[in-house]
Amino acid sequence: MALSLPRSSRLGRLVQLLVGLILQVRELLAFSRRRDLMIEVVSQLAPMRQGEG
Repeated sequence: MALSLPRSSRLGRLVQLLVGLILQVRELLAFSRRRDLMIEVVSQLAPMRQGEG
């Protein structure tokens, strides 16, 4: 299998890259969703904090 065609190895590398990219995007989406939630919580807490100060 090591002596396979360059095209097939390139395709395999491309597929690996694609899978990695998809995983990264999914992680990024989950992170951004979590960040949005945190921003929401902070924005709700901010007025109370300003009221105290």
